[in-house]
Amino acid sequence: MESEPEGVFVDLQSIHAVREVLGDLCERQQFVAVKRTRRRVDEVEANYLALAHFFEARRSGYIDLEALTELAGAMLAAAQSKGIGPLNDSFGAVCEGLPSRSRLLLGSLVEHIVNDQDGQASSLWEGKAPMGARRQLVEAGLGENGSRRLVNHLISIGAVKATCGGKCVNARPSQAVLRTLARSLTGGEMITPEMATTFLKLMDPEMPWSVDLPLFMIGSTFCRRLGTTCHSCPLVHHCVAHAAVHPSHGL
Repeated sequence: MESEPEGVFVDLQSIHAVREVLGDLCERQQFVAVKRTRRRVDEVEANYLALAHFFEARRSGYIDLEALTELAGAMLAAAQSKGIGPLNDSFGAVCEGLPSRSRLLLGSLVEHIVNDQDGQASSLWEGKAPMGARRQLVEAGLGENGSRRLVNHLISIGAVKATCGGKCVNARPSQAVLRTLARSLTGGEMITPEMATTFLKLMDPEMPWSVDLPLFMIGSTFCRRLGTTCHSCPLVHHCVAHAAVHPSHGL
């Protein structure tokens, strides 16, 4: 990875142009922040969200969503009845084809939610500020990226109150987010997390985390470290790196 280039200059107009595209993606992903709204997530859904973000952050390949839903329900049932038979069956179905390390980490997460949280993943974030919820999720075994993105999602649906004044975005952004911001706004390959935080706050001073998911999706789908697919990227017409390689396309 290249270090952050010296003397980086970014036009505010470019930041606003990128933000507009990301705003459209937020709409399509139903990820626009819901202000002054509170939503209680039921326990099976809470378990499902934790499991889904575990897999999403690790990009572990295709996961049967029906099997994941059954595991989410089995976790709650196991905590209530202390019966582990259905839980073991559901866990085994989800783990088919998973690498051994992913299976081990998933087992630790499920065990923590069942045994330490009474099968209720929501207890990891209810009543907590974003950074506190994120720390709890990391300790539970969700991982840094999975925890950060799940908290951002919970804020967006009103399940976690955004009391942090935007500071929740100071959690280290993923490599995909750093790479996408670097290429689109500076033309380089990498920027520091601190610079990324500055860009995100310029895009949305009140809720910079609202663009986290679409940036991650672009970075992991189109703006990959190797094998980029610029022609399909939503940011192609606003990307400094792409314009440098294809000047006729312009910004």
